[in-house]
Amino acid sequence: MPKLAGVNLAGVLLATIAAYFVGYIWYGLVFQLDWLTEIMRVRGLSADQLATMDAAALGEALAATNPSANMGLYMGFGFFLTLLTVFVLAIVLKAFAATGVVQNLGRAALVCVGFAIPMLANDVVYGLEPLKLFYIDASYALASYLVPALILSFFD
Repeated sequence: MPKLAGVNLAGVLLATIAAYFVGYIWYGLVFQLDWLTEIMRVRGLSADQLATMDAAALGEALAATNPSANMGLYMGFGFFLTLLTVFVLAIVLKAFAATGVVQNLGRAALVCVGFAIPMLANDVVYGLEPLKLFYIDASYALASYLVPALILSFFD
């Protein structure tokens, strides 16, 4: 398999696809209504307005906040960012000399809890983001590090 910086590119690609799918599950299925509600609360919708809206209406309201948005471009850029994250995670796991599933998961959790989640917490501290939104985003961050780490543990 082709390698770059000592990591298996096929493993990185597969782990990226899996991590991207975790995002779909997280924000599109499991936490869709809660996440959209908190996002729209931050954007100024009142509690009364939010109480009458389902996930579809919230999604339409979010899209209306930026009607010129190119969702295909956003999704493509999101995939690129996920690819970058997974590639760097693979390099870090290689540098840690992690071998096997347990070590990869432990090191990925360490990296996420030590770097990604504190950066997300800055949105709460300085941007006054609601805690509920932070919990959703932080738990996604952890899952999006653990799933690729699991997959990468099967690639040399």
